[in-house]
Amino acid sequence: MGKEGYELEDLKLANDAEMDHVEDLIALPHLHEAAILHSLCRRFDRGDIYTFTANAILLAINPFKRLPIYGKELLTEHFDVGCMREQGIEPPQALGPHVFAIADSAYRDMMKGMDAGKSAGMGPVNQSILISGESGAGKTESTKFVMRYLTTVGNGEGGVELEKGSIMDRVLQSNPILEAFGNARTIRNDNSSRFGKFIELMFDKRGNLLGAGIETYLLEKVRIPTQAHDERNFHIFYQMCKGGDDEERERWELQGPEEYHFVNQGDCYDLRQVEDEDEFVKTKAALTTMGFEASSIQTIFDIMAGLIHLGELEFEASEEDDAAVLFHEDDNEDCLARVCRLCYLPEEGLLRALTSKTIEVGPRKEKTTIKLTDHQAYDARDALAKAFYGQLFDWLVATINSHINCDRRQVKASVGVLDIFGFECFEHNSFEQLCINYTNETLQQQFNQFVFKMEQKEYSKEGIEWSFVEFPDNQDCLDLIEGKKKGLLTMLDDECRLGIRGTDANYFSRLYREHGEAERFEADSAMRTKLCFAIKHYAGHVRYNVHTFCDKNKDELPNESDVLFASSESDFVVNLFSPTGGKKARSKGKRPISPGQSSTNPNTSKKDSPGYAGLKPTVGTQFRGQLHDLMDMIRDTRPHYIRCIKPNDNAEPDEVSRVRVMEQLRYGGVLEAVRVARSGYPVRLPHKDFYVRYRCLISLNKKVKKSRYPLRLKGGTAMAQKMCKVGRVKKHRFEDLVKHVLSPALVSMKNIPADTMQFGKNKVFLRKNAYDFLEMIRSRRITSAAVTLQRVARGFVSRRAFSSAIWAVRFIQRVSRGTIARRRVEHMRRMRAALRTQTAYRRHFARKKFLSIKGAALALQCATRCRKAARVHTELRRQHRSTKIQSWYRMLAPWRAHRKLRSATLALQCRMRQKIAYGELRGLRIKAKDVGNLKGENERLKAEILALRQAAAAASKAAAPASDEQVRAKDLVIICQVSSSSNGKEVDSLRREVVTLRARVAELELQLAEGVVAKSRVPVNAALPPPQQQQQQQQQQRPLRTAKSYPVARTAGEKLVV
Repeated sequence: MGKEGYELEDLKLANDAEMDHVEDLIALPHLHEAAILHSLCRRFDRGDIYTFTANAILLAINPFKRLPIYGKELLTEHFDVGCMREQGIEPPQALGPHVFAIADSAYRDMMKGMDAGKSAGMGPVNQSILISGESGAGKTESTKFVMRYLTTVGNGEGGVELEKGSIMDRVLQSNPILEAFGNARTIRNDNSSRFGKFIELMFDKRGNLLGAGIETYLLEKVRIPTQAHDERNFHIFYQMCKGGDDEERERWELQGPEEYHFVNQGDCYDLRQVEDEDEFVKTKAALTTMGFEASSIQTIFDIMAGLIHLGELEFEASEEDDAAVLFHEDDNEDCLARVCRLCYLPEEGLLRALTSKTIEVGPRKEKTTIKLTDHQAYDARDALAKAFYGQLFDWLVATINSHINCDRRQVKASVGVLDIFGFECFEHNSFEQLCINYTNETLQQQFNQFVFKMEQKEYSKEGIEWSFVEFPDNQDCLDLIEGKKKGLLTMLDDECRLGIRGTDANYFSRLYREHGEAERFEADSAMRTKLCFAIKHYAGHVRYNVHTFCDKNKDELPNESDVLFASSESDFVVNLFSPTGGKKARSKGKRPISPGQSSTNPNTSKKDSPGYAGLKPTVGTQFRGQLHDLMDMIRDTRPHYIRCIKPNDNAEPDEVSRVRVMEQLRYGGVLEAVRVARSGYPVRLPHKDFYVRYRCLISLNKKVKKSRYPLRLKGGTAMAQKMCKVGRVKKHRFEDLVKHVLSPALVSMKNIPADTMQFGKNKVFLRKNAYDFLEMIRSRRITSAAVTLQRVARGFVSRRAFSSAIWAVRFIQRVSRGTIARRRVEHMRRMRAALRTQTAYRRHFARKKFLSIKGAALALQCATRCRKAARVHTELRRQHRSTKIQSWYRMLAPWRAHRKLRSATLALQCRMRQKIAYGELRGLRIKAKDVGNLKGENERLKAEILALRQAAAAASKAAAPASDEQVRAKDLVIICQVSSSSNGKEVDSLRREVVTLRARVAELELQLAEGVVAKSRVPVNAALPPPQQQQQQQQQQRPLRTAKSYPVARTAGEKLVV
């Protein structure tokens, strides 16, 4: 351009202002990074933290404050909308994006899968909700909301409120326990999950929640002895120090958290939004609700207090051989006694495990005990604390699983919720951060495969027309970390197998030799001197320090520690570290026999595991096996994604860092996912399944011959492909069905573009809007058919019940008449017997008088006894009335509910009857209007006939009388004319009127003939035929009608027209 302006190559087109608040990003006309970022920021400023991406991916921006959008009312609304859409009813008002919507979508997809089965092409029955994002992006809170919704909709008793102690309540109460023992405050997040978990919610065929199972991954045990600045240890330690009552704190001998080494290194003791005292109350309540015994709860808290005191032990070097000994002070010795008392360990054994170590030397592996230095003693103390806490955490998870598990034979489907640690990049990153970022790389790869790779491969295979989208692929980064021969974890396992010869420096040297030229690996000269390397992750560069990599990967305890735990005076601690308990705990879903059971399940093969060489599987090997099992489980499900976004690094509300949000959107592949969703077809059904599922919609178009489309495909898949074939097949082309029946309905009713469906070689591809509408009209069709069947069935049942009632009434009448007759006969017999009794009574009157005197004496006795019995009777009556009053009081609430339900039912019935009566009233009014017109026509006809008769009488005076045949001919013409102009019933009525009038006319003509022709004395009745005589007699018996009833409707010379 010229001097007046500058050319901006990267300037993007902006969307209209009304498009800034779209609920789904695929609706943006101009789709690019700037438009997506602008739309998300505008929605966040307005308080809308959730945004859809093709309905399957939900973007959630952490507001860092409490929002009133998770109440029971909104939960109920999402559940009602889901039910309406499942029944094919379009909700009156669509709800916006929400975490409840993703949970409801997973639940509805699971129910559809169970109803249709895998053979119906609906995809996997099991669902999974994958929640990912950086640390502090809100993954844990989103997981709790998802679990709350799924447990509520899975409540078989209905209602939002959950019964205390129910399986739904226990599943939710697992969150406070796991957060207390597995979450901690970090620099980025006040409630950061320091472990990963996969929660599987299991449902029966009715959609009721049966139970759940929890799988945990890689607890950050290194946080027990060390914390960074502005970070805390696990929440449970601070909850105990602040929330314990006086009796508990006296038992634990605890003061404030700032007094103890294991919890004061970060110089941070509070949370910003919650109080530790309140959280401790919730933790204890959750343990009780979950079903933990009181003794177990007390033991757990004792061990936690013992671990706090364990960090206060101090060591010094001996003057003789520099061996570590306990620092000689009274406080230190008292601290050792407290640790042993609270952890149920012997003092000598604990001191031996912290200051000495047994090793095996020589080819015969002879055991030799060596003394540790003071620095090694501190390391042994920290390792003991980490091992103790890790075993206790595994036992907690296994026990929770035993209390929330169910019979797997009743489980028909499940919904898994994955809450995994987010991507981490700190100033100092070690082995834990490598495993965490390796997990996020694997999840990102799964996301890429599901959204990009598998999508494009499927379209190419089926020959679907669409535009391919470039996406970031991180497979080379995964190969760098988990490669079978030269991967970082594999090389670390090889280094750990070398025993004492394996060091961190040797491991780093091998890494640099093998991957120094790799694109994802970086290690310059300055980094090599510090034993550091960097990996270019999908989320950015992360620098790792290999110091302590080998020790953390081994995670071994010395033999002295095993002997220490085995010699504990508490069965709880002994079982906690028993090998058998740990093995049995790996079978998820079974009740643990001992506290030492673990929830981990590596499932590593002999080839990949170093255990075949006689060594314990390393942490990296176990974690890699768990991660592969998790990915296999996710591949067998239909995933739903929640991508959590952190708006700023300061955890401040109402603050958005556009650069940070854009980075997360970019490395999360959100833009590419939106593009794929816009041009893709998320729903795909095989030809046969598509035909079988939507064959019922043919009846919507009456012009289509249904005989062309059979109800059943005898040829199976081949027949379905033939009917769906695009080639020149004249008969049974199911493509014609879709184009001429389904596609017009979609276009006309929903304004959906014509390319919402495409036919592949083996499948039919549909976009989400087209699939939702097809499902809606299909549900309506099925509902209508069900109503018809129910109506016919109810009619049949009602008719059969009526017939049975008639038979029963007649039978009762017959029996009643017989009973009455028998009673009458019996009465007669009793009367005769009474007469005989009276005769006998009079005969024995004297004897009865004697008996009456005797009876008086007996009556006096009876009166006395009766008085006593009356008291008892009065007491019994009082009790009976009390019972009756209680019964009426208990019946009052159900009776009121019944009356309310009956009133509602009667109101609904009255409304329906009123609607039907209005319809019938309109029909009757129409019919009444038609009958009124006919009656008016009849009156006019009568008037014309009367005028005709009067004209005939006048003419008969001037001319000769007409013959009888002429009169009958005229009447016949009138009847024919009337018959041709009226319907059946009115014609018959008019015909009878004509016959009557004809008789009257004949009578008048006869009188006229007698006056004019006096010499003709023949009677009129003799001239008339017998039917006419009878009609004349009937006419004479009736009162004569006046001329007013038959007005003249024609002039002379006009024809009579009826």
